[in-house]
Amino acid sequence: MEKLLIGTRGSALSIAQTEIVARKIGQAYPDIKCELIRIKTLNEKIDRSAEKATDKDIYTKEIDAALSEGSIDIAVHSLKDLKNELNEGIVLACVPERDSPFDCIIKGKGFESKSSPVIGTSSIRRKVQVSGIVRNAVVKDIHGNVDTRLKALDNGAVDALILAESGMRRLGYSTGFEELGVDMMVPAIGQGALAITARTNDSKIVGMMKSIGDKKAESETSAERAFGRVFGIGCDVPIGALALADEKRMSIKITGFLSDIEGKKQVRKSIEGSLNNPEGLGRELGKQVMEDGGEDIIAGNIKG
Repeated sequence: MEKLLIGTRGSALSIAQTEIVARKIGQAYPDIKCELIRIKTLNEKIDRSAEKATDKDIYTKEIDAALSEGSIDIAVHSLKDLKNELNEGIVLACVPERDSPFDCIIKGKGFESKSSPVIGTSSIRRKVQVSGIVRNAVVKDIHGNVDTRLKALDNGAVDALILAESGMRRLGYSTGFEELGVDMMVPAIGQGALAITARTNDSKIVGMMKSIGDKKAESETSAERAFGRVFGIGCDVPIGALALADEKRMSIKITGFLSDIEGKKQVRKSIEGSLNNPEGLGRELGKQVMEDGGEDIIAGNIKG
């Protein structure tokens, strides 16, 4: 194999993330040339303001199709955009080293003087947690890429933004934002991690990709995704999880979060266990969250 075709979305962040993966592949396999194939996905075509983005297929459907038909060899995604159960014939080949899993807040001029600051975010998970970090906040839907959102902040459309810290860093920003630890805001499942998908039956490429995977990142994200599978829900419900592995102690701690759409009913819980069974720990946390009020939240969401 002389060339590897890598499918990606066309946004600046997607390209930056795919270039990170391409460099890792180049370091592991110097004789292989990586070619990026930009694929337009449904999320770039729909009316985001109409709140239609409740199915994670909008981020992956066209890329999965290209992968299945052989137009590309692998695909690079933000792991948080992948469904818990991948489409038939598609496998999660590996998760490379993870960047920051945390959210961050970017404050505009005069933020501190506002009695009811306007916070821009399109994420319902972030919306229901905002009140815990900004008093009297008014949440405003804001869509588009990072640059578009930063322009909205600069022109005063919002007083602050909440974004993924990893996205800011991958786009070259190193200052101007404040990290929100898990005690302030529980991140999305898989946030900060990249996912490389391949065809299930392409054992050669799957094997190659395993060599650039990161064991710590894979343990953490497998725990988080196992937590999410307990609920069988998508990105239309406020849910988050963060697992942090300690390889020296061979332990892993996972924090899970679940809320109703209004943020009136919230369950947040943490447990710690052996690094040898991250998926089992994630499932156990999901079970505990369900018992502590999660069942009522899910039932209410279905009725709504």
